Amino acid sequence: MLRFTISREAVIEALSEVVPVIEPNNSIPILSNVKIAVTDTEVRFSTTDMDIFATATAAFEIAGSETKAAGATTVPGKALLKFIKAAPKGSEIEFQEDIKGLTVRAGRAGAKFPTLPSDDFSIDPEPEGAPTCVFTMPAGTLARELARL
Repeated sequence: MLRFTISREAVIEALSEVVPVIEPNNSIPILSNVKIAVTDTEVRFSTTDMDIFATATAAFEIAGSETKAAGATTVPGKALLKFIKAAPKGSEIEFQEDIKGLTVRAGRAGAKFPTLPSDDFSIDPEPEGAPTCVFTMPAGTLARELARL
């Protein structure tokens, strides 16, 4: 069960890159979710619509050894981003998963999000034997270039 603390700005930056991939009307519930995977050094946010796979990472801050636990889960992406944006600027966001879902706290405000197992989010962005092309570009630049097409 994951548990970590991260700055509001880091979460907004990462989620703003991946949440636009989520289609508004999904018949497959997991495709409305963002996968949150915590490692020793970063938090990785991933989404997909089965055609596009987006991932963004953010460094997290440890307030104490008991406040971080690695793990992965999925939660509704658009609802999570909306809650985080409503948090006060400069606040620390605490994520804590339990058997009932993911609790996200920003100061005195908190919300409970339903989760789906991260194993259900098993879309591999790089199937074995597939050609690979990787590049990095700011989201705004990509949007401007795609708008020109």
